[in-house]
Amino acid sequence: MNETALDRAHREMDAAPDDDALRLRFYERLGDAELFLLLAAEAEGEDVSPQVFDPGAGPMVLVFDREDRLAAFAGGVAPFASLSGRAIAPLLAEQGLGLGLNLDVAPSSFLLDAAGVQWLAQTLASAPARGEARRQEVTAPAGLPETLIAALDTKLAMATGLAQVAYLVATLAEGGVRSHMLAFVGAVPGAEDALAQAVSEALVFSGLEAAALDVGFLDARDGLVERLARVGLRFDLPQPAPATAPEAPGMDPAKPPRAAAHIAARGAARVDSAALCQHHPRTRRAAGLSGPKDDLTMLNRFTLTVAAAASALTFATTAFAGDQYVDETGFAVSGYDVVAYFSLDQNPVGQVQPAPVAGSADITADYNGATFAFATEANRDAFVADPAKFAPQYDGHCAYGVAKGGKVPANPYLWRIIDDKLFLNITKNVVGFWEEDIPGNINLSEGNWVSLEADPASDRTIPQFTSDAPNT
Repeated sequence: MNETALDRAHREMDAAPDDDALRLRFYERLGDAELFLLLAAEAEGEDVSPQVFDPGAGPMVLVFDREDRLAAFAGGVAPFASLSGRAIAPLLAEQGLGLGLNLDVAPSSFLLDAAGVQWLAQTLASAPARGEARRQEVTAPAGLPETLIAALDTKLAMATGLAQVAYLVATLAEGGVRSHMLAFVGAVPGAEDALAQAVSEALVFSGLEAAALDVGFLDARDGLVERLARVGLRFDLPQPAPATAPEAPGMDPAKPPRAAAHIAARGAARVDSAALCQHHPRTRRAAGLSGPKDDLTMLNRFTLTVAAAASALTFATTAFAGDQYVDETGFAVSGYDVVAYFSLDQNPVGQVQPAPVAGSADITADYNGATFAFATEANRDAFVADPAKFAPQYDGHCAYGVAKGGKVPANPYLWRIIDDKLFLNITKNVVGFWEEDIPGNINLSEGNWVSLEADPASDRTIPQFTSDAPNT
């Protein structure tokens, strides 16, 4: 069975039981994951009734990170509701229930008792403090750990449509106070709290003993934006995906039905971060159901402040041609030869791939509303004979972005061929997340692409990338 992101995070945590950072990373993955909650009966409208078990560690519900794992546990078709871990935790905490993940069907099988669920719900709901400060100086960020950068990248990759872009910078405030700020540009009105909460979680689950980060919100027309773009570390947020109606449960007898996640709207009460004592519970495996409760381990508090609120969103867009993603070069795949990818020697997962081959502006072919450039006439002819064979998946958009429900640009250097298909991704960090579960992410992408394909191509610039192709 293919290893999922939760399998991997649990394996790393289990291999180093005293490493708090790995344990926190697992709980972050649990909060972000789509989980399938086993139900006692088919959902009726907005009402769902979870199946409750008591294996000796107190009453709990069962969740699985893949549909096939739920079906394997149930021995066939079974009703379930699809919810994020972030939505499930406060619901269970409210009822005093524990949680069992992938019991008996995966290496990530573990139990989290009611106290642990309570901690998870509180940690996910911890609210940052609000304040205002006037910035006197904005410079390039320095000294921030890579773990925090990666955590921010993960969170912002899931903040589809909430803002246009974000810049991480160092700041000097009145009184000589130095700090760092993540400044969101063009945040959708009303999205400020959600974005600040995402940053809060990135800090909490980064495993840092002490961390502070300001969060600012700027209108796209603000004069400070130009300065941020020059010195800041840029994060491009994915574009929003169109809303789709959920399928009625039980329509396909070969597939366990999916209930609409209406119960997620109930939410959890927020707690003051300054008063929240951060604990991260240790998990208990199914083999130790009757044992005593594990002690909770103390973790230092984090601090987070929110700078000034922003005004209305103004998107600055550039109209690039075609349904295929086309960047400022005017060519698909930034002017690189898509046929040449298939003759390159791939490196193993986790390693940097060989550089793509630049095409020639004089050797081209049109497909899917865009112009492709090729290094040789032979490559062009092969493409013309079967363009669907060589063109990148998802019209040249980031594969992981599609898995998360949106169209974002892709970097031609971040490629991989799977089953004779070319996949591209947007940043090195995103590649790492995609490679945690390539088959699972491709399955998500294929499912999302049905509704995304008809949407306009992304009009964004590839972050931190300038194409040297095509040759002229």
